[in-house]
Amino acid sequence: MASTRPEYNAKINLMSALGPVVYCGNMRSEFTGLVHRFINIFGEGKELLPHSSKLTGCMMSETTIQTCLYYVWKAIGRDPAEFNKTMIPAMLNHLPCGGSSNQLIHYMQLYKSARFCAYDHGKENHRIYGRSRPPDYPLEKVTAPVAIFYTQNDYLNALKDVKRLIKRLPNVVEDHLYPYKKWNHIDMTWGISARRLAHPAMLKVMRRCEAGGPQNGTKLATTVSPVKTANMTTVTVLKAVGT
Repeated sequence: MASTRPEYNAKINLMSALGPVVYCGNMRSEFTGLVHRFINIFGEGKELLPHSSKLTGCMMSETTIQTCLYYVWKAIGRDPAEFNKTMIPAMLNHLPCGGSSNQLIHYMQLYKSARFCAYDHGKENHRIYGRSRPPDYPLEKVTAPVAIFYTQNDYLNALKDVKRLIKRLPNVVEDHLYPYKKWNHIDMTWGISARRLAHPAMLKVMRRCEAGGPQNGTKLATTVSPVKTANMTTVTVLKAVGT
């Protein structure tokens, strides 16, 4: 919204993006195959996976729970060590989230085109956009501070695509790649170690913004912190200059 309605940038103190799925060209999730099945069955403009039917269906038995989790892992990346079984009801209450089949169609368009652009209406594009192809979202207009946190085993979010997003945004105040090789799309939120290993970095940026910085247009400095444990690799963090 901040790209198409730039006046809203002034209302945002900080956008903390956890595994933001924007560019999809290098996505390795089997989500793409599942989307085709849903679209073929339901068509356009239909509600998919509403809360009540999704939760009831998945929680019927141990078999249905495991079946639902199988498809969740295929979509987001598997990390059994960080999976808290007591969170199954909460997780299946949110994953996969319900929505319109048009949202899934839009994601498929982004995946195939490797662009971040408006919905492709086909022959209606000329009437709606005044051009044959949908326009790219003008991310250079997103001047609000953005902190990006992401992981290495996120099937929805390839590192190459995240780096492309970071280059497009003009005011990234934190570029934080967590160094845990197996962390997936949800480990930053629901992983067993999330509170201890993921959340402190997010809170640090929030407190920094509360204290009066970083501001729009803040420059970035790169710090490289080597980590030497078995389940880690080197992490590169971009921090605001002067903090």
